[in-house]
Amino acid sequence: MSVVIAPLLFQLVTSAQAGRIPELNDIVTKFLAANDEARKAVVKDVSDLVSQAGETGRHYVRVMEKVLASGEEYLEKEVVRLGRILDRRQLSWPKLDEMRIKENIIKVFLENRPGAKRFSAEGFGRDAAEL
Repeated sequence: MSVVIAPLLFQLVTSAQAGRIPELNDIVTKFLAANDEARKAVVKDVSDLVSQAGETGRHYVRVMEKVLASGEEYLEKEVVRLGRILDRRQLSWPKLDEMRIKENIIKVFLENRPGAKRFSAEGFGRDAAEL
């Protein structure tokens, strides 16, 4: 019985919304629309905010810092890397859960880029303006 329950719990905890913080998602949009100097200011402001949001909030800041250092290409490479890890499922359930949360946060950044494509059941691959 426990063999069946573990995968079910994993699927419930690691939904597409796991780890996403709506207030920070709005800030991601502003971050991605800003130039490098404004992005640095956003990271500083968010760093102060996330002290209460725990590890998930700190991951938003880490992603912003990586985008500042490496550019938005980091987002695409990281989501592919995390996807490969999740597909293999060779890690413990808690570690897979952590990876899914990180992937979800990266996807927030990808979805909120100016001109980003939305991948939903209603409009797979359509521009956000079309939806």
